[in-house]
Amino acid sequence: MKKNVKTALMIALFSGLMATASTGVENTAAGIETNPVNTPVLYKKGEKVFFNFLNTDGHKVVLLVKDSKNRVLFREVSEGELVLGKAFNFEGAEEDRYTVVVRLEDRTIIEKITIN
Repeated sequence: MKKNVKTALMIALFSGLMATASTGVENTAAGIETNPVNTPVLYKKGEKVFFNFLNTDGHKVVLLVKDSKNRVLFREVSEGELVLGKAFNFEGAEEDRYTVVVRLEDRTIIEKITIN
């Protein structure tokens, strides 16, 4: 039963991404062709940073959070997982400039957040 629910959720997530993503293959400024469904999403909302990725290619994904002195505060490596998601809540964190980094085999995505 649990496996059926998980499969249904993955299908629903994938269907939703397919419906909202543009069709076909996009050309990026660097000339690398990417499928929008396989594009990680990293965004900031208030003092929170969210990460979502439908990893259909089974990429190795490294997720890091660093402070302004480049110290690694969080590190997670995922390999072969289909659905990845993480939320970082910086409410109440020490005043600093933080960087959230997502590294894939072929690209790096960075989101910065400053806590005053």
